[in-house]
Amino acid sequence: MAFVFATRSALVANLVGREALANAVALTSTAQNAPRIVGPAMAGPLVGAIGLTGAFTVCAVFQVVSVIITARLPRVVPAGRGGTFWRSFVEGLETVWRREHLLALMALAALPTLLIFPYTNFLPVFARDELGLGATGLGILMALNGIGAVVGSVTVAARRSIGESPRVLVISVLAFALTVFAFAHAPAAWLAGVFLLLAGGAGAVYMASTNTLLQLAVDDNIRGRVLSVYLLTWGLLPVGTLPAGAIADAWGAPLAVTVLTLAAIVAIVLVALRFPVLRHPTLAPERAQAATRVR
Repeated sequence: MAFVFATRSALVANLVGREALANAVALTSTAQNAPRIVGPAMAGPLVGAIGLTGAFTVCAVFQVVSVIITARLPRVVPAGRGGTFWRSFVEGLETVWRREHLLALMALAALPTLLIFPYTNFLPVFARDELGLGATGLGILMALNGIGAVVGSVTVAARRSIGESPRVLVISVLAFALTVFAFAHAPAAWLAGVFLLLAGGAGAVYMASTNTLLQLAVDDNIRGRVLSVYLLTWGLLPVGTLPAGAIADAWGAPLAVTVLTLAAIVAIVLVALRFPVLRHPTLAPERAQAATRVR
């Protein structure tokens, strides 16, 4: 998946060009989030009809179909800079470190993965222990989260200006943290579902905006390397989940999510204050200086 996501993200920009990048990224995000609704709905009947092994076989077949479809895409290979594998890897890190706007986006991307997304691992605990729901109730909560993600992705696809605004990115990350915090304290299942719906939407806007802004801020010949650095931030999810699990064991899942989301809100505000580019309505002022701005 590490290879797939970096390659797919770079391929989207190469296929559509910068003028349609925000829409294309958002549509890709929609395609990735829609199965979160359809998949769980199909899994139950599939397991009942053809068993667990059969259901996994169907998944494998769809992966093969995906490869076949991808192989039919036109090959668009931008001029690269050459060099060894190690040099290419280091060049991606150096590019992010030297350009303040890229460093700002990376810092803001790392915080939700570290401090907010671990809540997804606690959904079964919330469903069973806090909301008194069974497997069906958990499935509904997860589906609502997926519906919110699809709606958020479609919104970004419909309004390109949303995906290209650093200010909207900061607002969406804060909204993501606040809605997850509210979910952790929801007194009723229906209210928890509403907050999960909103969290899915805010999270999808944040992810689509981050991807779009990163791709708009770099040249074609370095895009894949910068996106690979961005995907390294997703490796922080287990790092955040570990202390969250320890807190949940000792004092319960609501307190664990509360601690993480409050820490996220404080950290997001500090990052936004540290990097003025994140408060701009568009990336245009920073892009014009991308070649000269250094940290």
